[in-house]
Parts: sequence; structure tokens; C-alpha cells
Amino acid sequence: MSPGPIDTPMFNGQADSVEAANEFKAAFIAAVPLHRLGRPEGIAAAALFLASDYSSFVAGAELSVHGGMAQVWPAQTPSYLVTEGSCDASQLCQQVSEVAVPQRTSK
Repeated sequence: MSPGPIDTPMFNGQADSVEAANEFKAAFIAAVPLHRLGRPEGIAAAALFLASDYSSFVAGAELSVHGGMAQVWPAQTPSYLVTEGSCDASQLCQQVSEVAVPQRTSK
């Protein structure tokens, strides 16, 4: 299971202040096609599905629980999401808000 940004105290703990946490959240909310953060209950429900008999024929699949982020984010994940290092909340908010969302073209 691959969760996206989930509204938890740990998510809020990425910022140095309440204001920075709100900016951080807003940047991610803007990047998620469903325009909100995930909730722990949604992740729990997905895990319960995988643990239930309803998923008895699910094998070798990744369940993405991220509000559709993989469908709009660039193919190359921004390095600040996959590398360790320090980055203050304002830098991260700037980087998240600069992520280019591909525009659909009509055929």
C-alpha cells in the first residue's frame, strides 16, 4: 500500500510553526487532485480491505491511496521527497507549489 499525504500530527510536525504547517498543508492540498489531505481512517479502510476476504484475489498489486497524485505529478518524483536532508517548510512549500501539473491536450 502506498499512502499519499495524510493529515496526521506527524505531517504537521514537518514545519517549524503553525503558520508554516498551514502553508505546508496548503501546498500539498493544491497538488492533490481531490484537493484535500488523506485521513488516517481512509488508510485504515484500505488496509482492512487488503486484510479481508474481499481482496482474496488481489496479488502482486500496489494499492495507491493518495488522492490521485500519481496521475498528475511528473514522472520524476521531486528529489526532496526521496532524499534525506533538511529543508525548512517555506522551501518545501515553494517546491511543492512549483511542481508542474501536465496539461491535457485535446486530440
